[in-house]
Amino acid sequence: MTIRPYVRRALLAFFVLCLLVAQTAVLADSQKEALISRVIDGDTFQIQSGEKIRLIGINAPEYDLRRHHIQPYGKEASLFAKENLNGKKVILESDIQKKDKYNRTLAYVYLENGVFVNEWLVSEGYAKARYYAPNGKYYSRLKNAEKKAKEERKGIWKNESKK
Repeated sequence: MTIRPYVRRALLAFFVLCLLVAQTAVLADSQKEALISRVIDGDTFQIQSGEKIRLIGINAPEYDLRRHHIQPYGKEASLFAKENLNGKKVILESDIQKKDKYNRTLAYVYLENGVFVNEWLVSEGYAKARYYAPNGKYYSRLKNAEKKAKEERKGIWKNESKK
């Protein structure tokens, strides 16, 4: 049986359309837009819905005055996050594990201009790259940003001895 060229093209177009629809559905499931209403610390914030978001793949020093939990460079990391993220529209991208043990949503975060927030905080020395299994989609990228921040002695690496 021979398929006529126009039928073949129509079938191919239909197949490509189905793939695009499927890909869009996957992206829609792993990404969502949000508005940051409050930065809690250097790696956690709250969005307008009240949901708390924890940045995947990084760990910023703690700065919690209420619980007297203050780590070196925690205040600076928290202030940097507040100055640069409060009130911003962002895109949240999930990975394998969606929530942590504190029921915070785990996310890679992007500003509207495309800046990858997780990487930005690490590259400026306000956080360290950390692998929290099973979420590791961008771990090597974050680790490279950390290496560069260390070499340039930025932020938390300012007083580290060069090795």
